[in-house]
Amino acid sequence: MVARSRSLLASAVLFACLAAPVASPATERNPHPLVIDPAGDGGNFVGTEASPRRTDVLEVDLTDTPTTLTYSMKVVELDDAYTSLQDAVNPRGHDDYLIHAFIGTARLSVVATRDPETGASSFEFYVVTSGGRYSGSYAVPGSFDSTTDTVTIAVPVTLVQALYPSFGKGTVITGIQSFARSYRRQFSSSVTSPADVADDPDARYVVGR
Repeated sequence: MVARSRSLLASAVLFACLAAPVASPATERNPHPLVIDPAGDGGNFVGTEASPRRTDVLEVDLTDTPTTLTYSMKVVELDDAYTSLQDAVNPRGHDDYLIHAFIGTARLSVVATRDPETGASSFEFYVVTSGGRYSGSYAVPGSFDSTTDTVTIAVPVTLVQALYPSFGKGTVITGIQSFARSYRRQFSSSVTSPADVADDPDARYVVGR
């Protein structure tokens, strides 16, 4: 009876080992988030105002599934009620959140736009390939989450592949660049609000891992 119990136990252990998923080596797993940027390091294009919290980038990341390539950007506070000293002469327009994912000399880019007063928003995806060839911009799903202060843009893989056919499992994103900024409407020097750049050319991401 004891021998039979040991045999059953051994069989159970073997089955568990065979059924358990094999973890990928650490070097094959994508670190998250890909980019971490300190708070309070925004700068001004015009003037010396303090950086608004809604354009102060903290994290930038990519994730993918067989159907969706998802970009995300976390800032200090999306709904920060910031009023610029420039507003009296150069009224606020809208906020932009851009993420560029580089594949060599090409880049797969998203931009999320929101009017901070009305909350109206839009999300777009485009590709720029070697020689500066621009694919045109395509509307995609996205969200502004004030609870987590995160902007998310979800791009269908079918759209990515339509604009960049070689994209697929094993594609290596060789670097990430992101930009959060506030626009003004009336002057040529319209980017007068502070902006914050989270730029890490060494941020690597392997699709499908």
